[in-house]
Amino acid sequence: MTLPRGIHNLDDLRDYLDAAVQLELSVIPPYMCAFYSIMPDANEVCQQIFRSVIVEEMLHLINAANTLNAAGGRPALTGAAVPQYPALLPDGETGFVVHLDPFSPEAVETFLKIEYPSRPHAAAPRLAIERPERAPVPLKLMSLGHDTVGAFYEEIIAGIHRLVAELGEAAVFTGDPAKQITSAYYYAGGGAPVPVYGEADAVRAINEIIDQGEGLPHNLFDNDGDLGHFFRFDQIQRERRYQKGDKPDQPTGAPLPVDYARVYPMLRDPRLDDFPDGELRRGAGAFNAVFSGLLVKLQDAFDGDPERLIPAVGLMLQMKYQAVELLKNPIPGTPFHAGPTFEWKE
Repeated sequence: MTLPRGIHNLDDLRDYLDAAVQLELSVIPPYMCAFYSIMPDANEVCQQIFRSVIVEEMLHLINAANTLNAAGGRPALTGAAVPQYPALLPDGETGFVVHLDPFSPEAVETFLKIEYPSRPHAAAPRLAIERPERAPVPLKLMSLGHDTVGAFYEEIIAGIHRLVAELGEAAVFTGDPAKQITSAYYYAGGGAPVPVYGEADAVRAINEIIDQGEGLPHNLFDNDGDLGHFFRFDQIQRERRYQKGDKPDQPTGAPLPVDYARVYPMLRDPRLDDFPDGELRRGAGAFNAVFSGLLVKLQDAFDGDPERLIPAVGLMLQMKYQAVELLKNPIPGTPFHAGPTFEWKE
């Protein structure tokens, strides 16, 4: 890892926030793959956990985009900005790899690293795949030199305070207020977007991302009374629920049964060229068309047309149905099933 660049001017702040937008976008497809790959009527509590986390990750994406827009930048979610998998995220000297994987012990390990990467985790075994592993593509924040995702977000908050102290709030937050996404356009059970008009709003928006992911430093539960994402996934790994009053790593609630056998064996990091010509490739292409349409609607919303965000929720539901149809189908000549590839389609 290189030394952290840090935030020393407005261009640095916008660069960091652009990396935050890409980061928040990049974690949604892996969570979706794990969620979609669970067979119907299996692992119902796990499905509820994934559904809640995905909804909140969309909020995190909106908060990061709101903050970037407020600072005079422009969120980018289409074309070359779309993350590729496997992806590389920071974790000490080497980082860790994020795959598009079915629900598995290894996938849960990865999700724990995403949400709270300062904790050590051991790799879990997995069925070997028949094609060579693809080289991971570093996300933009890897170039910023931070050892962990948490340190990256801490620098954003410190940088906001530093620039406001040096330049004044009006010089930092120069963006068009009309581009802010408010609760009028997106609301979910995990909370509402934080519109950003100044320093306090920006810090609150970033802290919401941190708190919902890691949990509060003094509590497993966030300000809305929900478990942080790390502890929701930790429940799956430990197969036991957390309850009020529990300490980290010591859940005392009801058992949480997990059955990894009731999962479609999706090919790791699938791409269109992994599927033979015919129905599977057409289905994967149709999924990518809907995924790309979702990104276009998000892009339009962040560019000043927030009403475009409203139909995006319907597209997310449509994506699940298409993905499940793919996941039901074996890839001829392999022990694996097809799955969503999350590739950009013009």
